Amino acid sequence: NAEYMGYDSPSASSGATVSLVLVYIGGGSMLLALVMGSFVRRRQRERWMKEPELWLGRSLDQMLLNTHPLIGIVSHAPHDALGFAGRLLLVAIKFAAQMLLAGLFELFRPNSFHASRSGVDKERVADAALAALLGQLLLVAVGAPLLGMGLRSKNPVVRPLALVGGVVSALLLVAAAAVVIQVPRAAGKTPLNWRALAFVVGGSLVFSWLVIAPLMIVVAYFVLGARAVRVRSGGNGGASGPKVAPSKLDPDAIELAAPAQASAAPTTTATPSVALADPNDF
Repeated sequence: NAEYMGYDSPSASSGATVSLVLVYIGGGSMLLALVMGSFVRRRQRERWMKEPELWLGRSLDQMLLNTHPLIGIVSHAPHDALGFAGRLLLVAIKFAAQMLLAGLFELFRPNSFHASRSGVDKERVADAALAALLGQLLLVAVGAPLLGMGLRSKNPVVRPLALVGGVVSALLLVAAAAVVIQVPRAAGKTPLNWRALAFVVGGSLVFSWLVIAPLMIVVAYFVLGARAVRVRSGGNGGASGPKVAPSKLDPDAIELAAPAQASAAPTTTATPSVALADPNDF
């Protein structure tokens, strides 16, 4: 296989490319987060105060479980605005995006994915890491963040439209990936190394869900102040405390006022007992 010896060096080249992408994306993201952090945190607090019943404050471990793109499917917060269907749809779009990227890798480097090449090696690991990083940018390009906002909307019209748009986006990405993967086959080139392609897709998903997603959640929690999830009801205004009562009464104020009223009331020999109404009953 002397004709493929020239493709042994791309392993180091891919590793260097991944390192450069990590440096640029990481440095740029941190700089942007530091510059925009104060503004974003202030906007977060304003939203929580405006609609306290729609924002549920969570600790860091709860945010990691509730907002993780994969784990959050089964461990999202109660009354989560995104819900099971929305999270499952975003995972499908993520999978289709990684398939498309793996197909593009094979399209521009066909000899690297030749059937005679190993399906798992250092070059495949570097390709998977690079595909995971580029996958985040591709999700932004296809409008996944806007789709997530639409799926969380309380508007009865916007959410169904977002669901339909998400399904269409996923199908288009799958179709594009199928076309890209089959282009070399239609051109009469050598058979595809399916093991290499599957490793790049699977490895990029694992890297995204085990490294990139938790890191983004931690950075958003501490730098951007993203410490609450949007819910349809039962929020607590973004604080890690009790839920907001429907009557908007402060339970602590009721508890403090009750002893004061009791001490100020005149003593009588026969005082009828009056039950204090629960604010949650209204």
